[in-house]
Amino acid sequence: MIPMMTVLSIVLLIWTGRTVFSGIDVPFVQLAGIAAAYTIAGNWLHMMVSEYKSKLANFYLRFYPLAAILILVPYAIALWNQLKLSGLKLTEYWFILVWLVAASGAVLILIRRSRAYIYIVAIICVLAVFSVLPISGYNVLPVKAQTARLEALLTGEDMFKEDTIIPTESEPDPEVRAAITDAVVYLAFASDASLPAWFDRDYQEDSTFRSVFGFNKTWLTQPEMPPEVNKGISLYLPDIPIDISDYSLAIKVMPSYEREQPFLVDGERGTYRIDWPDYGMTVPVLEIQLEDEVILRQDMRDYVDALLNKYPNTNLIRTPAELADMTMVLKSTELDILLVFRNVGVIFDSQNAIYYELDLDTIYMQEK
Repeated sequence: MIPMMTVLSIVLLIWTGRTVFSGIDVPFVQLAGIAAAYTIAGNWLHMMVSEYKSKLANFYLRFYPLAAILILVPYAIALWNQLKLSGLKLTEYWFILVWLVAASGAVLILIRRSRAYIYIVAIICVLAVFSVLPISGYNVLPVKAQTARLEALLTGEDMFKEDTIIPTESEPDPEVRAAITDAVVYLAFASDASLPAWFDRDYQEDSTFRSVFGFNKTWLTQPEMPPEVNKGISLYLPDIPIDISDYSLAIKVMPSYEREQPFLVDGERGTYRIDWPDYGMTVPVLEIQLEDEVILRQDMRDYVDALLNKYPNTNLIRTPAELADMTMVLKSTELDILLVFRNVGVIFDSQNAIYYELDLDTIYMQEK
């Protein structure tokens, strides 16, 4: 493995230099992954051959720490450029920890050889504890950094005063809009994180973003979608109360990829077998059987056509829909049913194929 790691180190030295200094477009997450893999493999191999007496092992013991240092310096430059571009995020956070382990390990190995391993393990333990502390954890520092970044961007455009976002009347420069979009999306999807009181996760919704900030989401690195590709509607149910007093049974419906199809529900009159294909290239059909007898069958064609007639069929911008458009009442001789949808999407691609997403949230049922 020593010849393989040596060749890899040489290739990585050349590639890293070209990537960092020549501006080759490589995603930062790819650079971070390469650095982490090289560090883990290099340190492991160094420990494995530390007691070998061969000339090849002695060469690697001297060569690896020097090569690691030379590789890590331009990676630090890439990290600095990334932090200036988009601030501290989770990828950058973990990369910093990996870089600290790699850099300190290379220096320690260079100075203390095999006696450095205990110090490397100690550094790893300290950084592991650091990454989960309440004030410095991986889900704390990046969120604080992106919150500060967003506040600074909004303040610079006179869009933030007294913990309140003020929609802009004139759109900022594309770079500023893209930076605000990037920070908002990151914060909205930051899991297990404490967000500021003035920030709402719903800001990541396209229509909500527009109303709150005064402009549409902007991305500088993604080409605009050709106008003929992927048109359709994308609706979601906002947080509004629903009267369910006429129903005695509530059936929470998981997405089809998380449940058996069809699924069974026990009621007072027996076991109901519910067949609901929520995704596909055909209009969904809801079918309910009671003791192997079909008691309700509902094709969703009229429901879908009504939504397509009411909502603009363009750009797939997620739009909050009215309650009446996200619910459906069905009646049969055996059941009264209220369907509540969490998302409804109809997508037309460039090849004239149609994809349906009717994502049921809950089926409310009243047995007769």
